[in-house]
Amino acid sequence: MTISSPPVAPPTAPRRRRSRPTRRRVGMLVAAVASVLAGSTPSSAAPQVELASVTPTGTAIEPAWLLDFSADGRYVVFASSMELVPGNPPPIPIAHHLYRRDVNSGSIELVSESMGGGYSTTPYWDWDQAAISDDGRYVAFSSAADDLVAGDTNGFDDVFVRDMVAGTTTLLSQSPTGQPADGPSWNVAISGDGDVIAFNSDAANLVADDDNGRDDIVVVERTTGVASLASVDSTGKQSDGDSRAPALSYDGRFVAFESLATTLTSVPATNWFEIFVHDRTSGETEQISTTPSGGPANQRSSDPDISADGNLVAFDSHASDLVANDTNNEGDVFVADRSNDTIERVSVRSNGVEANAQSAGARISGDGSTVVFESDATNLVWNDSNQVVDVFLHRIGPSRTFRLSRGPGGWNPNNGSVRAMVNRIGPAAVFWTEADNILSVPSPASG
Repeated sequence: MTISSPPVAPPTAPRRRRSRPTRRRVGMLVAAVASVLAGSTPSSAAPQVELASVTPTGTAIEPAWLLDFSADGRYVVFASSMELVPGNPPPIPIAHHLYRRDVNSGSIELVSESMGGGYSTTPYWDWDQAAISDDGRYVAFSSAADDLVAGDTNGFDDVFVRDMVAGTTTLLSQSPTGQPADGPSWNVAISGDGDVIAFNSDAANLVADDDNGRDDIVVVERTTGVASLASVDSTGKQSDGDSRAPALSYDGRFVAFESLATTLTSVPATNWFEIFVHDRTSGETEQISTTPSGGPANQRSSDPDISADGNLVAFDSHASDLVANDTNNEGDVFVADRSNDTIERVSVRSNGVEANAQSAGARISGDGSTVVFESDATNLVWNDSNQVVDVFLHRIGPSRTFRLSRGPGGWNPNNGSVRAMVNRIGPAAVFWTEADNILSVPSPASG
């Protein structure tokens, strides 16, 4: 989708805050963007977009919240309070249950299944906490439910992994002796091969000698259950600040996360979140959110994602000194290249003009060639006049930016779109939307 655009207003033009989705009731959408990723779509075309949150009979699932999808785009993980599979007892109306949908066959399976089979009898509140392995077999998630496995008596959010082939659920947030965690755990990530799960935890008994009193990044080997901390410095010393939002490379070797810690590296400390990467093989921890001279950034950075090989890290930041000529006074999306110690801003127009409003929610493809994000900006593409937040795709080298949330005729969506994700190997992206005019095929009736 080559964007050939007329001149746009300079970044100093008055900025407008655009409306975001308010109800989050319309199901998520799958955007099949093969030609966009290849850079060959004509400028008049739009991505092929279809509804992914539908029942096997074709009824739209409302409400539905996108959580993750597999590397080839076949499996989508989402949460909904609807009863989508036969179960006993039926869902609690206020609960959000976790599902996996096979986009190819249309079949839907319950992920958050109770020990006795069927639906949990306790609410699944943390509906935005789930991650799926590349092949779709393993789904890691956090939940306050106490009937998913035996012995879950702590009353906290815990982290589980579901084997969709074996039909088993395993509790990961527990002590080395199998005791319940003494604090909550959440914010899950899973490696592409499904062997490593990371999450942040307030518990102090998941690893030996965890005495820093902070939220830590815990990494668990799925096959052995052995846990370790990733939020440590290069000597293994625990951090002095809270850490959260982990992301994993394909094999789980590299862990990206955000942290308030001041002792993880030798970069001078700040009072806000910074981005770090921990190498679980070498033990080295490095700070990613730094200026070109290696100094601390002048504002917070957050929400990292990492490429399959662990070299590229995408993240959000309000800092204005990560790259040259960052003058928009807005949050932007960046990609750091660890191999050559450089940072590139990707929430820009194809010609490099910076966004005139905030961008966030960076997610990077496995090969590092593509970043998707959401933005309030009106000048990233031509004719963006809908006054709502949109979802964009940026291709790195050469720099090109496309809008994914647009209709078949290229028209503006009539409501906002957020939470974009791009899969690891296939030409697909997914996102939440409230718009009802961007489907390439008619939307099925709501359930």
